Amino acid sequence: MVLITGMIPLKEGFLKEEGASMVYIEIDKKYLSKAYELPRNSKIVGEIIDIQTGKEFEGELKGKEISFILIPTFGTTDYLYLSKDSWRILRDYAILPGESLINVKLEKAVVNEKEILLYPKRDKQI
Repeated sequence: MVLITGMIPLKEGFLKEEGASMVYIEIDKKYLSKAYELPRNSKIVGEIIDIQTGKEFEGELKGKEISFILIPTFGTTDYLYLSKDSWRILRDYAILPGESLINVKLEKAVVNEKEILLYPKRDKQI
């Protein structure tokens, strides 16, 4: 089972973490870092459900694996920065921050090479 984000905007940040791009999404930290006690720089792996750029749907990307670097904040938000490899895929399709919405299934976290399944008993939609 998985955590499903719903359509959320891609944003541009200023993070300089190893392996992370400058593009991120935000989710409430109660779903990831708080619920699973995930540390900074945990890798979050999932799959693209859909992407919208304006009124277009980028169907070619549906089902592609995508990964993020987790950056918890002191507030109520987790920033999920696209990995550089995932960002290259989106960039080549002209999926740009500030212009695009993404819906992803987040399937697992990887911490110190250990995989943690996210919501393994039931899908959780946010």
